[in-house]
Amino acid sequence: EDIWIQPGCSDTGISFGLALWGYFDAVRSPDSPQVSLSMSNAYTGRTYAAAAIDSLLAEVGIQHRTTTPHEVAELLAAGHVVAWFEGGSELGPRALGHRSILADARDPKMKDHLNSAVKFREGYRPYAPSILLEHAADWLELDRPSPFMLLLPRVRKDKQVLVPAITHIDGTTRPQTVSAEDNGNYYQLVKAFYALTGVPLILNTSF
Repeated sequence: EDIWIQPGCSDTGISFGLALWGYFDAVRSPDSPQVSLSMSNAYTGRTYAAAAIDSLLAEVGIQHRTTTPHEVAELLAAGHVVAWFEGGSELGPRALGHRSILADARDPKMKDHLNSAVKFREGYRPYAPSILLEHAADWLELDRPSPFMLLLPRVRKDKQVLVPAITHIDGTTRPQTVSAEDNGNYYQLVKAFYALTGVPLILNTSF
């Protein structure tokens, strides 16, 4: 009836598991109040101050300026590939909109372009989408959130032709559902792309 998968469900999650073990084994006493654990996002890694980022970019001579989610959405809709970096890095194997390379999933040539010119990997390797949670069921055979990009539903048949860059050869995809509560600026980016294109998802791969 329900499923939740820990995003660091490999050796990468050992530190998380040790912290929980330490709490329940060494800190929590028998008369401690009951603890309810939840993990709605995986942005548990290191963050960087804006001033530190500006300083580094200036040091290596990269021109830069502050932008908005809407402006980035316009770049994606125009066919540009964008590197998106913000907040704490993700725990686990997936880029979830904090250390991501983003592109327009509507472009049938985008998968091949990313594999050959950006990621430098095998041509058959597929890509995954970040999709607005409130529109996920309309585009995917998915009846629950998938915040960590670990489930593999089918793209609805009438939508597959609209987003070929994230539709696998068998019609499935590996989505990240994105909510305003857990994803902040990244949610606003996908929402702005939806307003521009009518498609509530973007291609997302690791940066």
